[in-house]
Amino acid sequence: MAAGLPGEGMAAEPPWPADARCIVHMDLDCFYASVERLQDPSLQGRPVAVVMGLEAGGRGVVTSATYEARALGVHSAQTLVEARRRCPDLVALPVRHALYSDYSRQVMRLLHCLSPRVQQLSIDEAFVELAGPHTAWPALAAARHAIMQDLGLPCSFGIATSKLVAKIATRQGKPRGFVVVPPGSEAAYLMPLPVGSLWGVGPRTRARLQEQGVTTLGELAVRDPTALAATFGPRRAMELHRQAQGIDDSPLVTERRYQSISAEHTFGHGEADARKLWALYREMAADLAQRLAQQELVARTVGIKMRLEDWTLLTRERTVPDFLSDAPRLAAIAGELMREHWQRRPIRLIGLRVSGLCPKPDGSQLALYATMPAELPERAV
Repeated sequence: MAAGLPGEGMAAEPPWPADARCIVHMDLDCFYASVERLQDPSLQGRPVAVVMGLEAGGRGVVTSATYEARALGVHSAQTLVEARRRCPDLVALPVRHALYSDYSRQVMRLLHCLSPRVQQLSIDEAFVELAGPHTAWPALAAARHAIMQDLGLPCSFGIATSKLVAKIATRQGKPRGFVVVPPGSEAAYLMPLPVGSLWGVGPRTRARLQEQGVTTLGELAVRDPTALAATFGPRRAMELHRQAQGIDDSPLVTERRYQSISAEHTFGHGEADARKLWALYREMAADLAQRLAQQELVARTVGIKMRLEDWTLLTRERTVPDFLSDAPRLAAIAGELMREHWQRRPIRLIGLRVSGLCPKPDGSQLALYATMPAELPERAV
């Protein structure tokens, strides 16, 4: 069984066989909005949203919202107009990437003190592979205390033998959670959770599973994958079956081993609003630029990913003759690719990826954050 509950302190050191992997997943709760509250304590307890594009006349898109705002229906990727309709008292603040990047670097330094094996997923999320909780548990407790008390950032942790289960545990424990799924208990932990808890399972896939009488991960785990293959295809059916059992042996990809760096956003429904998509690509470009700068890397190739409602995956990329690392250029290329290849069909997931990585050239002046266009350029519509 999982140890630790949402909002509680760390659980006691769990039993952990020496040969079992120990994967920690850390996610900063409402990161942008939490940083803004540190800058202005008067925002505590109030519904707050950080909005991309707010500088351009107040028509932007929500990128982060506090739990007070979420309780009233405000969520990421929502237009500010809709957010204010749901929450008239909403405090809307502009995105401040440089500020958030500074806090992110401090958090990631703390995680690197736990282990050299850190896979940073985004500006506010990372996996850490520990040598074993018996030696790392005190250091993990100290890192959590430093993030929450010294830096003042609420965060949630999930600990398991795989990235899949650790991330699900983090999500289930939010906010301020610390959930441990000991070795051997993965299937039992996942059993009562809804099928939508799995990565990539949204309303459409969930509805198709429900049509076959599958509503929980326990029911999916015991379902013969061949019975699902007619609906999802053999590969996807087997993947769903394995994930429902908590089976995931995917390794951590540390920053030093990266051949590419990427960011993704999954929608709860099919999204076809070009301005929302553009705002999110700008947000991802800023995130990737920050991570490139942290690693002192530049890229040669930019790629986009779009998964449609029917599970069709569209990927396109562009390689440039010079080096890339600044957010405006990354976003501009993403916008060009979106305009050229997207046919305005509803999208369930979008992603941005940079590859062809190499060390930043000496003497180059590659800005991490420059002024980004506030409006969607015509070429990206």
